[in-house]
Amino acid sequence: MILGVILYFIFFIFLVPYWIYKIYGLENVRYYLPIVDLIAISLATLEKDRLFDELYSRESDDLIKFLSANIIHTLALIGIVWQTIYYYDQNKNLYRGIQRATIMIIVTYLLPLKIIPYVINHILDNVDNDGVSWIDKLLLYIVAVLMIILFVSIELFLIKYLVEKI
Repeated sequence: MILGVILYFIFFIFLVPYWIYKIYGLENVRYYLPIVDLIAISLATLEKDRLFDELYSRESDDLIKFLSANIIHTLALIGIVWQTIYYYDQNKNLYRGIQRATIMIIVTYLLPLKIIPYVINHILDNVDNDGVSWIDKLLLYIVAVLMIILFVSIELFLIKYLVEKI
């Protein structure tokens, strides 16, 4: 539904960054932008054939899905580039900035594209055929949030213990 795309963009693309900006300042929006695609992947997978069905798909010929996915990808990449530039500006070390960007692209941009849908669909395939109860759905949302936290944590760990120690 186009309503899901509109709601996602209003809340996750406009309101959340605005709140972060108003509460913590513009420099902290750069931490949020790279995960907008993780949120979109999770919602689109959890709500396929429902509210967020048209939000995100890499293999779609549907114009809304195509535009939505590409805007989300662009914003995530802008967040990664912004962090790389900020790091270079603060530390004057382009090599480490590129290392950080590479880790971010792999861990919070490329890997989740396949892993999050795989895990959620694998769980859905093993749920009772009578349908997904609201408790099952709540647990799936919790799993999605935990996967997002896991990917961000892995990224931070790799940056802190690989890039900063080299």
